[in-house]
Amino acid sequence: MSKYIKLFKQSINIGGSFLPADFPYFTEAFISKLCESDFCERITLVYEAVSNRKLSQQAFKNLENAQYPASVVSVDDGLNLIELFDGSNAEYGDYIFDKSDLLGEVSSFIAVLFSAYCDLIESEQLNLGNKFNVALTQSDSTLLLSAFIAKKIGLPISVITIATTKPIKDAIKGCYFYSFSESEIDEVIGDFFDEYDYPLDVVSAESFIPLVSYLSDCDDENLFLMPALVSPYKFTRRVLKAVTGKNEIDVLKAERLLYSETAMEIPSVISSNNNAKFFAKRKSIPLQDVIQIIKQCI
Repeated sequence: MSKYIKLFKQSINIGGSFLPADFPYFTEAFISKLCESDFCERITLVYEAVSNRKLSQQAFKNLENAQYPASVVSVDDGLNLIELFDGSNAEYGDYIFDKSDLLGEVSSFIAVLFSAYCDLIESEQLNLGNKFNVALTQSDSTLLLSAFIAKKIGLPISVITIATTKPIKDAIKGCYFYSFSESEIDEVIGDFFDEYDYPLDVVSAESFIPLVSYLSDCDDENLFLMPALVSPYKFTRRVLKAVTGKNEIDVLKAERLLYSETAMEIPSVISSNNNAKFFAKRKSIPLQDVIQIIKQCI
């Protein structure tokens, strides 16, 4: 990091929550040093630089105690997942370290993306400076805003693919929008498991649909990074049916069956709390508002 750049002409106000006009730019030299740090240090360095505030003591403690710290899992040549379901809720909200405002949320996810990029370099799937693509869903469009800003401030993202429930007419350079139908989700979960031996959750499955469409439309050999947003065990019965074709009413039995079929560990927060079964969608900025913000980028 060596300078600040003006990303927007002026600060962005969304319902009283602000994004600054200026952001730090992360050079390759800074990213190289970031790769020498552990997960906790990476998050702290990037978060504090982007937000211009200190990470709270509680957030830092949570980082230190993370059993599975936002690890990158390679499921296939050219396709990697960031597993974001370790924590109190077994969903990606646990990796938003500052929920106080929009800047805190955006800074949190930007930090996770930079850390994941370092993991890809460490695993020798990428060399420093190599570009990669990111696959997202509109289920939380704040993630799109975060990835877009990360790209502008030094993370070498080439294309961001986004799943939407309605067609998007706006053309944004570097973004690929693809509308999906709810009926596709279960088929995608089943096909993904058959192909990669990995059970996707219902929300993350949305992200995979535009990724496939993009690759069929475009000749692009860049590696894809896709956040696995929520534990499949928050949708146990639905994922079980998609993976095995079996219907099971009893949730605990469904968990055991899904585990025996996939060997994916059941998060302790779910195995110890039978009420924590369903994904609670976070409040997010409407996608069209995010698109308008991106269009204001200089």
